Amino acid sequence: MAIINSVLMGLTMLSDIGTTASIVQNPRGTEKRFLDTAWTFQVIRGLLLGLILFFLAEPIANFYDAPYAAKYIRVTALIAVFQGLISVKFRLIARNVDVKSQTIINTISQVSASAVSITWAVISPDIWALVAGGVTSVALNFYSATS
Repeated sequence: MAIINSVLMGLTMLSDIGTTASIVQNPRGTEKRFLDTAWTFQVIRGLLLGLILFFLAEPIANFYDAPYAAKYIRVTALIAVFQGLISVKFRLIARNVDVKSQTIINTISQVSASAVSITWAVISPDIWALVAGGVTSVALNFYSATS
């Protein structure tokens, strides 16, 4: 899982286009057209990252001499897709420095992800528990920001 998280985080950081910073700092950061454009770029980036991870799963796994990791990398590619689909409302929370909402959303997603991971690990102690927890965390951030 450390390999998978490192690859995902590396690709995420290398492809960062500054959507959140733009929304937070730009004077037009609350205009609908600006937010729609930022979200469109964010979605395209998330989908591209997901596709890159999906198709490069085998070579990445072979590079780390962990051929079994390819299937986990493919599922973890969903994290990049969900991150790309997160509503700009989540970015507006950062712009408005709404620490309470940020804390509530992050706490709920982390506690839920931990519960999923722990429950899964008790039932079937394997790496899928960590993968499921990671996907759950991002999926809940996606759901919380869109509702």
